[in-house]
Formats: sequence, structure tokens, C-alpha cells
Amino acid sequence: MRDVAPVVKARRIWRDRVSPVVGPLVLAVRYRQWRRLWLSAAAAGLVVTLAVAFRTRGGHALLLRYAITVPADGWLRTLVKLPLSMFAPAALLPFWFAVGQVLLVYGFAQSHAGARRTLAVAVAAHTLATGSAHLWLLIGRPWGVPYRYAQVGDAGPSVAVVALLAYILTRSRAGWMAVLMVGYHATELIVFNGLAQREHLVGSLTGVAAAVATMHRHRPRHLRWRYPRRAATMSPDPRPVTRHPGRADRRSTQPTTSAVPEPPLPML
Repeated sequence: MRDVAPVVKARRIWRDRVSPVVGPLVLAVRYRQWRRLWLSAAAAGLVVTLAVAFRTRGGHALLLRYAITVPADGWLRTLVKLPLSMFAPAALLPFWFAVGQVLLVYGFAQSHAGARRTLAVAVAAHTLATGSAHLWLLIGRPWGVPYRYAQVGDAGPSVAVVALLAYILTRSRAGWMAVLMVGYHATELIVFNGLAQREHLVGSLTGVAAAVATMHRHRPRHLRWRYPRRAATMSPDPRPVTRHPGRADRRSTQPTTSAVPEPPLPML
């Protein structure tokens, strides 16, 4: 029994903690439900396209004008750059890592919550983080960032990926992992004290808040997968069904005799 106990414990950990997180994605890949994963492939393809275009002369100028945001930009110019800035190459993020994290995390999020909610969380987190960069620059030291960050490129998929990961963990009842994730970004902010660390913390908090706000309204998909609802069964018809009338119908019309004996007749 001592040899079986670790296996049983590992299965229980997989069932209770790991399976709610990776279960929907594993099922989608196993049963080739590619319609539940199209968003991750599209987002990764857009990251690859913009990264390749950034290495050309015309594409570099195009991305600087319409994709890569900086905190010194005005609000109108930031709104113009906002859609493509979610997938534009970041300064400190390697190309292969950007494609890998987008492909994996967007697949997790879409298999859990669908494409619409995945896009909503990603866009909301990226918008809040990009807007917060202007506020951190306006606040200045010691709570904000110095003015040297005004012309630093502030684009990339990292904030959306962090928000989606925090959203998945909180939605999958793995809140302790989401708390560790927020704590990691808070520690990173204390150590490095830069603009990217502040935006990552905003993104993770946005993902947690979005999951908490929607958990009481919608039942998580992984719970529907693990515990499917039973279909309502109708009570069968107690009357016998026969296609052709026969002895069974004639017998059904005859009165049935009771097993209780009848009382004797009174004597005259």
C-alpha cells in the first residue's frame, strides 16, 4: 500500500488542481476541436508578421507610426496605435518567446472562456496598462517613473498574456497560483522599479478582477466539462403499448381480482 499511496496522491493532485487548468485545452487538442483554438493561431501569426515587418525598412517606419506606443504620445495618437500595439514586438522580449507565450496562453484562454471573452480581457488589460503609462509618467518619482521613460517603446503582447493567465487561474479555482503571480509582479516592481513591471502588475490585477466579476454570473467551463449536468428523464408511460389488439388488450379490459378474500354472505 505504501507504493500505491504516492500514485493515488499524484492522481488526486492532477484531478483537483491541474486538470481544471489544462483540461479544456487538452480535450480541444485531443479531439481536434480547432475551432476552439483559432484565436491563438491568429494572434501568434500576427506577432510573427509584425516582427518580420519590423526588420524591414518600410515595416519599421510603419510600426513606429501605427503600432509602437510611447508614454509621450497624446491620447488620440495612442488610440490609433492601440490595436496593433498588442502584437507589436517589444524591446526586451525575444521573438520566439513572444510567439510561444501568445500561442499557448491564448489557446488556454479560448478553450476556457471562448474567443469573445478572451479578446475582451486581453484588450481591457492592454488598454488599462497603456493608459497607466501616461499616469506613471505624470506622477513622477517616487511613485511613478522618471521622464527618461517618455520615449521608450511601450508595446508588446506581455500585458495581455499576463492578464489572460491570471484570468484563467482565478477562473479555474486556482486562486493561490494567481496570488503568487500577483506577488511575483509586485516583487519585480520593488526590485527593478520600471515601467514594464508596473504595467505587468496592472495586467495581472485586471485579469483577477475580470475573473472574480464573472465567476458568480457564469459557471466555469471546466466545471461543466468535469461535472456534466444530467439530462432530465421523463417518467415512462405506465400503460402498455401494443401495435395490434390481441389477448393483452382484452385482458386489460377485464377487472382484476383482488387478493383480499371477500367477506361471507350473511345467513338468513
